[in-house]
Amino acid sequence: MRERLKIQRVFTSTAANLKGTEEVVFMRVLPLLNYDHRLVFFVALDSDDMVRRVKIQLAAIISTDVHKLVKSNVSEPLDPDGKEAGVILNSCLGYCSDLALSGTLWMVLGLWKRFVVPSSKGRDNAPC
Repeated sequence: MRERLKIQRVFTSTAANLKGTEEVVFMRVLPLLNYDHRLVFFVALDSDDMVRRVKIQLAAIISTDVHKLVKSNVSEPLDPDGKEAGVILNSCLGYCSDLALSGTLWMVLGLWKRFVVPSSKGRDNAPC
């Protein structure tokens, strides 16, 4: 792993290439993301606050089993243009909800936000 980090220029042979806040974030987030240096590096790189928030959420989803976050009760694949798929996509919330059509990761982030928003307002998964 050390060689990989050198090739990616995260570390030199003697020190971290990350400076200041990036280095602090890298070291603190490393154990939280199961020492996956790729995700940690992605989160640690300096960004706008909103972008960093989305990067943290994406890293959390990637480092977790998606089946623990979102479960569907479908017995067969959904028609992407069908009513059920539309209901799922329209349930997505957050900055990235418009990206839900772009792929599973963005859809899961939007569905996660759909669950988190009502829960954080003290309503157990009530519709918004």
